[in-house]
Amino acid sequence: MASMTEEEVFFHKVRLLQRKTKCSNTVCDEFVSIFKKANKGKITGRLENFDRKAKRAAGVQYLVLHGCPKCKKYVYGPKDRNLNCPFIKEDGTVCGHTRYNDGKPWEVSLFVIYAHVCMLS
Repeated sequence: MASMTEEEVFFHKVRLLQRKTKCSNTVCDEFVSIFKKANKGKITGRLENFDRKAKRAAGVQYLVLHGCPKCKKYVYGPKDRNLNCPFIKEDGTVCGHTRYNDGKPWEVSLFVIYAHVCMLS
């Protein structure tokens, strides 16, 4: 992506703004949607498509790693099939904490709960 279109420059700036403000993908998508409506068709692409193109141009991959929230010692790799934490403690027992909560990794579920509690405070 040595040379980018005006649209790609816009999407890139949205991602830089996201990094600076730590806002969510949902906020970025909503911002792009509002901007599209205000500019009546000048921006037609999607942020998701830009991300794919930028990722391909950079030659990188994203790794999603999930860690055990109980022992905080084990990290599940991308191909790890364990449903329970296999970490063996000093006393010889296995941690065994479940990896998922309603189909999502625990740390994602805990973050959603924490964010919801913070919003209520």
